[in-house]
Amino acid sequence: MIKNILMFVLMTIVLSGCSKHYLRNRFATYYGGYGSNDIQNIPTLVPPKLIETHDINGKVSTYKNKNYVVLGVSNFEGEWETRTKSIDLANKIGASVIITQSQKIDDIAHRYSISIPTSNTSYHSGSVSTGIYYTGTSTTYGSREIQGEYTSGEYRQKAVFMIKRN
Repeated sequence: MIKNILMFVLMTIVLSGCSKHYLRNRFATYYGGYGSNDIQNIPTLVPPKLIETHDINGKVSTYKNKNYVVLGVSNFEGEWETRTKSIDLANKIGASVIITQSQKIDDIAHRYSISIPTSNTSYHSGSVSTGIYYTGTSTTYGSREIQGEYTSGEYRQKAVFMIKRN
C-alpha cells in the first residue's frame, strides 16, 4: 500500500514536469479559499480523489450531502492545464476530493520559427602553371529558417477542492 502511494507521488512529480507550463500552476494562481474551519486533517500521503465531470454543480451537491465542505475554487481560461497540478494544490491545502470540469471554448493559433544550421562544402583541385597540384575544401556555414504553425484548444476550467467534515 505504501509502495503504491509512493509510486503515485513519484508519477505525479514526473508528469508535472512534462507540462508546457511547468513553472506555473494555474489551479493555484486562480485559487480562492473559503476558509472553512470545520475540516479534518488527513494524512499527507493519501492522494486526493480526482473527479472530472460535465455537471460540476451537481457533483459538488452530491459530495456536500455526504458531509463534505468546499475549501476553495479555482476558475480560469486558457490552454489545457494538466490535472496533476490540481492534485499538487489539493495536497498543499489538504483537500481530499477535487471535482473538475472543463469546456473547450476556442482554438488558439500559434506560430513558430526554427533556425536550422546549414553548411556547404566545396572541393577544389587543380594545378599551378609550374606543375604543382593542389586539393582542398572550403566550408561555408549559415542557417535557414523553418516556419510553421499549430493550434491548441482554449478551455474554460474549474476545480472545486473539498474535504470531509469531522
